[in-house]
Formats: sequence, C-alpha cells, structure tokens
Amino acid sequence: MSDPAQPSSSPDSGSVIPDSLTTALAQQQQHEKRLNKVTVVAAVTLALIISVIAANQNVYSLLATFVATCLFLILASVYQRSLLLLLALVLVFCLTDNLLSHNLQLDQAHLLLQLVALGSFTALFQLTRPYLLKLMQKF
Repeated sequence: MSDPAQPSSSPDSGSVIPDSLTTALAQQQQHEKRLNKVTVVAAVTLALIISVIAANQNVYSLLATFVATCLFLILASVYQRSLLLLLALVLVFCLTDNLLSHNLQLDQAHLLLQLVALGSFTALFQLTRPYLLKLMQKF
C-alpha cells in the first residue's frame, strides 16, 4: 500500500531534474576550461607586449616584467585571486624593479608607467572574467 503523504510518481520523473542540472554543470565547467585556455594564451601574449612597453631599460627588467605580468594576469583571471592582493603585489614588484634598475634611485616616470600598465591590465583581467564567461556560454 502506498503512502498517502507522498504523491505517486513514476521512478523516472525524479531523475529528469538532476540529469539536466548535471548536464548544465558539465557545460559550465567545459566553458570555464575553454575560457581558461584562451585566457592563458591572451595573458602570455599581452604580457610580452606590456613588458616591452613598461619594462625599465635593461634585459633583467624585461624578463622579470614578462614573468611577473604573466603571473599577475593568470592569477587574476584563471585563479581569480583577490584584486587588492594582486594590486599590492604589482606595487611591490614595480617598486623593487624600479629601485634595482636605477641603482636604488626612484625614477617616478618609469614607476608610474609600469604601475599603470601592470595594474590596469591586472584589474581588467579580473573584472572582465564573469562577462567573458557569460559570452562563452552563448556560443
């Protein structure tokens, strides 16, 4: 005899909703993986351009700026770390790079250029991630 408190339903009707949720979750994870791959390629390419523009006038600064910019952009977009933490790390890196590149003399023009370039693109990568994810789900 069936329980009157529970409505009678077929055994397959309860599994339709979890299957559709599982499918939607799988699609979202696939879109996130695809966006992560695109973001890493874009971050490396953009880091190369930024490092050529914003690095101080030596090879070590160029290489360090390239590595740091790649790291900041990937941490901002793929791993979605705190924007304030990343901007603080950008500030520390730029001050250190500036002081080491100019014999412990602070060059404000190069410091400002490097801070604006690295900070703005780090913030841009962090803030545009949700919009890019929504855009990827439409295709």
